[in-house]
Amino acid sequence: MSVPARYEPDYSFGGFQSSNPQKPLPGTRVDNELANIQQTTDELIDALGDLRRSDGKLNNGIVTAEALAPGLFTGLDPAVQWTTATQFFAKSTVFHDNALYRCLVTHISGVFADDFAAGRWELMNDFGLIVGDAELARDQAVAAAAVAAGAAGAASDSAGAAASSASAASDSAGAAASSASAAAGSASTAGSASTAAIAARDLAQQWATNPVDAPVTTGPDKFSALHWASKAADSAASALSSAAVLASWTVNTRAALAAAAIPGFVSAVLVLGCAAVGDRGGGTYVRVSTPSPAKAWHVQDLLGAWWELRAWDISPRCFTGVGDGVADDTVPVQAAFDYAAAFKTRAKIDGIFANPTTRWTVDNRVTIFGASTDATLRRTRDVVTPLLAAISKTGVVVRDVKIEHTGGWTGTGSNTIGTGSKTFTVPAGLNVVVGNMVEIRGVVAPNTSMIGAITAYSGTSMTVNVTITGGAGTTSSWYMDRYDGENTALSFEGCTGCTAERVTLSGRFYVGMRSQNGSGDAFINNDTTGIINRSIYAYGISGGSVEGTRIIGNRVRGSSLSQYGISVFGATAAVKNVVVAGNVVDNMLFQGIAVGGNANGVSVTGNTVDGVADSSGVGIVVVLGNAVQPNGVQVTSNTIKGAVGQGVYVADAFNVGIANNDISGCGRGILVAQTTGGIATQGCRVTGNEIRSCTSDGIKFDAITASFCGLHTCSGNVSQANGGTGILSTGNTDRIAFGTNVCFGNTTAQYNLLGTNHAQGATV
Repeated sequence: MSVPARYEPDYSFGGFQSSNPQKPLPGTRVDNELANIQQTTDELIDALGDLRRSDGKLNNGIVTAEALAPGLFTGLDPAVQWTTATQFFAKSTVFHDNALYRCLVTHISGVFADDFAAGRWELMNDFGLIVGDAELARDQAVAAAAVAAGAAGAASDSAGAAASSASAASDSAGAAASSASAAAGSASTAGSASTAAIAARDLAQQWATNPVDAPVTTGPDKFSALHWASKAADSAASALSSAAVLASWTVNTRAALAAAAIPGFVSAVLVLGCAAVGDRGGGTYVRVSTPSPAKAWHVQDLLGAWWELRAWDISPRCFTGVGDGVADDTVPVQAAFDYAAAFKTRAKIDGIFANPTTRWTVDNRVTIFGASTDATLRRTRDVVTPLLAAISKTGVVVRDVKIEHTGGWTGTGSNTIGTGSKTFTVPAGLNVVVGNMVEIRGVVAPNTSMIGAITAYSGTSMTVNVTITGGAGTTSSWYMDRYDGENTALSFEGCTGCTAERVTLSGRFYVGMRSQNGSGDAFINNDTTGIINRSIYAYGISGGSVEGTRIIGNRVRGSSLSQYGISVFGATAAVKNVVVAGNVVDNMLFQGIAVGGNANGVSVTGNTVDGVADSSGVGIVVVLGNAVQPNGVQVTSNTIKGAVGQGVYVADAFNVGIANNDISGCGRGILVAQTTGGIATQGCRVTGNEIRSCTSDGIKFDAITASFCGLHTCSGNVSQANGGTGILSTGNTDRIAFGTNVCFGNTTAQYNLLGTNHAQGATV
């Protein structure tokens, strides 16, 4: 049967209860989830039934020779005597006419000669010469024994005749005494001859037939003919029993395999290393038919036979990968990923594998995992393409691997922040050309920046036409990087159910890891450091959407260059039902967690954001993007500290829940605002939050247009010890329901509720 469908939750009950704590769970949604669970469970039970009998043992025939690991399989079944009208299976072995054969095609035997001519059997070894020589020796010995026995019989008969003559002569003794005496002598001689002849006959018969493994009589080479025939048969049996051993060879390297003349009866070869013995690139190669086309895992030997690598966990070292972080391992790593896809196995990273200028791609259901403490995929130059990408794939897993960028460069030259042409002194030989976009940041003040296109680059001089600026001032030492979203470490593009887990990212990637137009992708327990623009990114663009992405338990570490931590953004397509939970984000320049544009049903819960340095920096932001308003976003139970601008900022959005957050040490605690003409911010719920020690207001509602910020709820909040007003609404706000809130210790006022048509509860 097909692979059971993986159960993926379709609905966030936690999000529903956070927003509707007094309502029961939606029954139809519960039924739907239970039905999905039942479907997956039923398919698992059915799949288990294909494998397991009722007595707990595997079903008959479920484990075939092809399913065995190469190390467990010699390619031979135990040999039996060939018989007609018998079913033989591929790789069965038989004895027939003193020869060993291997079955190539499952069939019911008929006439052996006909079956052999039809290609159903392959000769592995012919022992006919050995057995024939033994049988000839035996027959010659038996014939010689028969001749000896005949001679002995004749001698015995002659002796008997002589004895009769002697008796007759004795009867005539009275006639001639001297003749009698002579006859008596002759009789005595004849008697001795008779005894010797009989003994010789008996010895010859014993030599022909005695099976005892000991000399028949004294002297060299006095073993029996039957003894030697038995020895020949034993040798034949020994040769047959060792045929399986003879069928498995060992060579040192792939090159040695290519140079070897492997006999036809050998089915598997152990290679001790790829380029050298012990380089961790060896493995078992099995004989296969001519591949079309030949791949990196195929080797052709000297006799033209083809061999195919068989492994469960495949390393780039099997394809000449070096793994020292310096050598260009682009091709070997891609070969390992392709092998894992072709054989439904796993690719292991067991070293530092470098890729200077291109991307590695991964196919369906491939797992890439770290198999050593230094398991690393490294980008060594500045290029505009993801280092590792899965495009329209399903079930890709990347786990326990480091991905790092050692590119980027520094420049010098006194320049003032502003647009226009700027010239810098930079290293020679950078992987950039005229027209490339670059981002330039001050080393001393990284929140001062310029972005523009290279207009000239020669030697150590680079000129950039700046079109975008941030900050102000003049400085002479700069960080410079390729400015492009494709400068990405790990990209799932149009994928389904792909996962990055326990991946460590570092270096000056523009984007760390992203799900672009994906469904059910997951980023779980990863660790990112120093990513320039967005560390983790769920991104919807034209031609697709993002749905059900999970960003959970990640550690996002910023640097003086890091702009945004986690971003969920619907640019020209929707992002829906994304979960951002349990992450820790710190030391960002502009935003810790951002949700924007066409974002619906996004849940941001249980995260910690600590430190957003820019004067406009925000811990968690939900904002308009591409003229599309976010809707139904939930910002709940987060801890936000040290955001210089705002702790939570919601602008030009609908139906946003801001609940049970702990906000301290920020510029302003919570700001809900309308900032774009003609677009309203409405239906937000600000409940159960605690805001303290902020330099400005605890909670503020604001609008640039009358009546365009309203229909909100504000209740159950605690706002204390802030530098501005505890809770503030400005004059353009409208229809806000202020419930019971607690405000105390604030510098300007405890609350100041301006605007129109507000409903004020017991704010104290």
